[in-house]
Amino acid sequence: MQKNLTENTLTSYEYFLKSLEKYLQSIGRLNSMERVTAGDIRGYFVEASKTMKGITQEGYYRRLKTFFSWLATRTPKVSSSSG
Repeated sequence: MQKNLTENTLTSYEYFLKSLEKYLQSIGRLNSMERVTAGDIRGYFVEASKTMKGITQEGYYRRLKTFFSWLATRTPKVSSSSG
Protein backbone atom coordinates (compact mmCIF):
# COMPACT_ATOMS: atom_id res chain seq x y z
CA MET A 1 0.00 0.00 0.00
CA GLN A 2 1.04 3.62 -0.17
CA LYS A 3 3.42 5.21 2.28
CA ASN A 4 2.35 7.99 4.64
CA LEU A 5 -1.22 6.81 5.13
CA THR A 6 -2.96 8.32 8.12
CA GLU A 7 -3.81 6.19 11.14
CA ASN A 8 -7.53 6.49 10.29
CA THR A 9 -6.88 5.27 6.74
CA LEU A 10 -4.86 2.31 7.98
CA THR A 11 -7.57 1.43 10.50
CA SER A 12 -10.18 1.67 7.76
CA TYR A 13 -8.20 -0.68 5.50
CA GLU A 14 -7.68 -3.10 8.36
CA TYR A 15 -11.40 -3.17 9.18
CA PHE A 16 -12.28 -3.72 5.52
CA LEU A 17 -9.71 -6.49 5.05
CA LYS A 18 -10.95 -8.28 8.18
CA SER A 19 -14.49 -8.09 6.81
CA LEU A 20 -13.34 -9.49 3.46
CA GLU A 21 -11.30 -12.17 5.21
CA LYS A 22 -14.30 -13.29 7.26
CA TYR A 23 -16.47 -13.54 4.15
CA LEU A 24 -13.85 -15.42 2.11
CA GLN A 25 -13.35 -17.82 4.99
CA SER A 26 -17.09 -18.46 5.13
CA ILE A 27 -17.10 -19.53 1.46
CA GLY A 28 -13.86 -21.52 1.64
CA ARG A 29 -11.68 -19.13 -0.38
CA LEU A 30 -9.45 -17.66 2.31
CA ASN A 31 -6.42 -19.81 1.54
CA SER A 32 -6.60 -19.35 -2.22
CA MET A 33 -6.77 -15.68 -3.19
CA GLU A 34 -5.87 -16.59 -6.78
CA ARG A 35 -9.16 -18.49 -6.95
CA VAL A 36 -11.34 -15.62 -5.80
CA THR A 37 -13.83 -14.94 -8.57
CA ALA A 38 -15.92 -11.96 -9.58
CA GLY A 39 -18.90 -13.95 -8.27
CA ASP A 40 -17.23 -14.24 -4.87
CA ILE A 41 -16.78 -10.48 -4.75
CA ARG A 42 -20.39 -9.89 -5.84
CA GLY A 43 -21.44 -12.25 -3.05
CA TYR A 44 -19.39 -10.25 -0.58
CA PHE A 45 -21.19 -7.05 -1.59
CA VAL A 46 -24.60 -8.75 -1.51
CA GLU A 47 -23.90 -9.79 2.07
CA ALA A 48 -22.48 -6.35 2.91
CA SER A 49 -25.58 -4.64 1.51
CA LYS A 50 -27.64 -6.28 4.24
CA THR A 51 -25.87 -4.29 6.95
CA MET A 52 -24.08 -1.38 5.23
CA LYS A 53 -25.24 1.85 3.73
CA GLY A 54 -24.45 2.51 0.08
CA ILE A 55 -21.76 5.07 0.88
CA THR A 56 -19.94 2.51 3.04
CA GLN A 57 -20.15 -0.05 0.26
CA GLU A 58 -18.68 2.49 -2.17
CA GLY A 59 -15.73 2.99 0.17
CA TYR A 60 -15.28 -0.77 0.48
CA TYR A 61 -15.36 -1.08 -3.31
CA ARG A 62 -12.55 1.47 -3.62
CA ARG A 63 -10.53 -0.38 -0.98
CA LEU A 64 -11.19 -3.65 -2.78
CA LYS A 65 -9.84 -2.25 -6.04
CA THR A 66 -6.77 -0.90 -4.27
CA PHE A 67 -6.15 -4.17 -2.45
CA PHE A 68 -6.41 -6.39 -5.53
CA SER A 69 -4.32 -3.97 -7.59
CA TRP A 70 -1.65 -4.08 -4.89
CA LEU A 71 -1.94 -7.87 -4.67
CA ALA A 72 -1.54 -8.23 -8.44
CA THR A 73 1.78 -6.36 -8.33
CA ARG A 74 3.10 -8.85 -5.77
CA THR A 75 1.82 -12.06 -7.30
CA PRO A 76 4.25 -13.82 -9.62
CA LYS A 77 3.02 -13.92 -13.19
CA VAL A 78 2.52 -17.38 -14.66
CA SER A 79 3.63 -17.65 -18.26
CA SER A 80 1.16 -19.34 -20.59
CA SER A 81 3.91 -20.19 -23.09
CA SER A 82 5.36 -23.66 -22.95
CA GLY A 83 8.93 -23.14 -23.66
